[in-house]
This record gives sequence, C-alpha cells and structure tokens, in this order.
Amino acid sequence: MTQRTQFHWSSHLLVLVVSFLIYWGIAEYILAGTFENAFAYFDKLAAAFLRGELFIQSAIKADLTFYGLKWYVPFPPLPALLLVPYMWWTGAQAADAVLFSLILGAVNVVLVYGMLVALVDRRLANIGRSDVIWLTVLFGLGSVHLYMAMQGSVWFLAQLATFTFATLAVWLAVSRRHPLWIGLALAIAMLGRPHIALLGPLLLAIWWFDRDPSAGYSDLIKQAVWIILPLLLAVGSLLWYNFARFEDPLDFGYTAQNVDPFLEDDLETYGQFNLYFVPRNLKALLWATPELNGEGELPGFWPNRQGMSIFLTTPAFLFLLWQGRRDWLYAGALISLGLLLVPLLTYYNTGWWQFGYRFSLDFMMILMLLLAVTAKGNLSWLFKTLVVLGVLINFWGMVWFGVITGTVA
Repeated sequence: MTQRTQFHWSSHLLVLVVSFLIYWGIAEYILAGTFENAFAYFDKLAAAFLRGELFIQSAIKADLTFYGLKWYVPFPPLPALLLVPYMWWTGAQAADAVLFSLILGAVNVVLVYGMLVALVDRRLANIGRSDVIWLTVLFGLGSVHLYMAMQGSVWFLAQLATFTFATLAVWLAVSRRHPLWIGLALAIAMLGRPHIALLGPLLLAIWWFDRDPSAGYSDLIKQAVWIILPLLLAVGSLLWYNFARFEDPLDFGYTAQNVDPFLEDDLETYGQFNLYFVPRNLKALLWATPELNGEGELPGFWPNRQGMSIFLTTPAFLFLLWQGRRDWLYAGALISLGLLLVPLLTYYNTGWWQFGYRFSLDFMMILMLLLAVTAKGNLSWLFKTLVVLGVLINFWGMVWFGVITGTVA
C-alpha cells in the first residue's frame, strides 16, 4: 500500500511539472509577449488589501466599477487573496499575472488527474491508467482551459482559481475525505465564483453512491451539514465584502460595471440575469460554429468571438450524448450540471472575447468525471482520435486568440 501511494504522489508531481513546462513553453515561445497583462487587476487588488484598501488605481478602467469616487474590481476576490502572501513576502506592488495563471493552470491539470486516479482507485470508473492520461491530456490541451491558462487577465484568473478549489472539492469527495475539508475547498471556490456552490449535489451523490452499506439518510444529512458550514462562512464573507465596497451586501458592482458598449445596452435593458439571454447562450455552448471572414482581424476561417460549441472545441465530449448510467453518482452529476447551467445560460453575455465557451470551465470537472465513469472499459481508438483532434483545435484557437489580443509575436 505504501509503495502504491508513493507511486501515486510521484506521478502527480510529474504531471504537475510537465504541465507547467508545457504551458510555460507555449506562453514563452508561441505567445511571446503575454507575460504582461494590463487587465490582470487582481495583483493590484492584492496590493490594495495589504494597504487596507478595497479599491485599486488603474489607468485602464475596462470592467471596473466606479463608486464613491473610487474604482473597484467587481469580481469576487479569490485570485487576489491567493496573491496576497506573495505580495506581502516580496513587497511588490504588481505580480506577473500570466506566470500566476500558468501555475494555476498546471495545478488544475494535476487536480483533474488526481480526481481521475481516485475514481479508478475506488472502482467508480472502469478505465485503465493509460486512459487516465488520455483524459488528462484532453483537459489540459484539448479544452478551453488551454487558452484560458495563457492569458492572466482578470476574467480568466477568476475562473481558473475557482476551478482549482472546486475540483479539489470533488477530488476530496471521491477520496472519501472528511466532509468539512470538502466544504472548505468548495467555500474557497465560492470566493471566486459564488454559484460554484451548486456542485453540492454531486459531492453528496459521490458519498451516497460509495457509502457504507449501513449508512442511512441521517448520515447523508450529517455529511451535508459539514459541507454547508464552511459555505455559510464564505457567503458571510462575500456579503461583508460587498457592503464594505458598495454599502449593499447583495451588490457585487456588476450592474454599474464599466462594460463594453456592445454589452451595455443588454445589461441596462434586461439586467445581469434574464431568460432573454438563454437562446444566445445555448448557441454559444452547443452549436455556434466558426465563421468565414468573421470577426477576426485577418482574412480566413476564424472562430466567433462570442463563443463556439463545446462539441467543436472538445469533440470527445460527444461521447457524453450516448453514454450514461443509472445510479446516484450519475444523477448527482447531472443535477449539479443542470443547476450550474441556470446562471450561466441566463447571464447577459456569453463570455465576450473568447475561444469556445469559456464559462464551460465552471462545470468542466463534472464533464471529466462523467467521461470517466460512463466509459465502458478502455477508451476506444475513436475517442483517442477525437482527443488528438481537440488538441489541434485548441492550439488553433489559442493562436487565434493571441492574434486578436495582440499577444502573438
């Protein structure tokens, strides 16, 4: 048992190092020039926290909120909180946001790998170790996570950091850790994107599916209470944070955000969430396609900046349309997926400038889990072919995104 555990942790370390080196190499040699990002903001916010302030000084005002003669970062503060120790230790007033993003990206890859290994170890997934590597490659290089990890901008950092702790919560649940630790990881994730708390049904379903045969519904309630307690602390922290900034605990500052004129009319007319936006968001998620001589600055066949179908950016997800199972684990995953889609599909924008549908990262850990647990034995050659195709598509998208944002040398 000890040797097996050591093998596990050495393989986790190897995946972490390799992932970081690949991401760093892409950023350095393909997207040369990305190591500065004027839209990072969270490093400035971390420095502000250390000064005892909640507002920032920035020459760029895009997506900031003006209130009381000060400019605020409306997004929840998780990435800034993660940067505080570094800023405190070095005394710096700014940080290399892209390097921070690359580190988060590599951590996310190893967390997905760890979750998949745990699923196999607990016999919740009937796939081999080589299949775990294929699925890890699918996530790390064949999904929207690839280009998002390259950027370092405020929008992508928030999602990357949230994914880190949300996936950690799922890994802890699969590994049968104490529910307090699971709840704590999910609570931290909420400090990046509060709706991620809707992962709760999946976390409880994992426990219920793999429970002790003698456990009853009272045990399920105890598990839920342990998970919910840290979430209440996260909710209280966010309410305080909002009140301290905008004198309203329910106001994140989004409605007064300095958004692009393209988005401003919809935000003012329909608000931040409205059923009016569902068709547009569904298109971006499921069937939006590239455009010939579309919105790209260069002539050619380019993705639509408003989003592209998840089945085009990661073709292997097509397997989820005809694979399934009938148990609590599968049901819990679908319930959490459905709940998470509610705020995403009713949101006033699809993700703005992006490759693919970047908001899919909010539920990507669910899709990765579903791919693993619904596989009927070892992954087929067709599945692996689609993984390779997805890697090629996402490299194309990453370079395209570098072109339109001016980060390709």
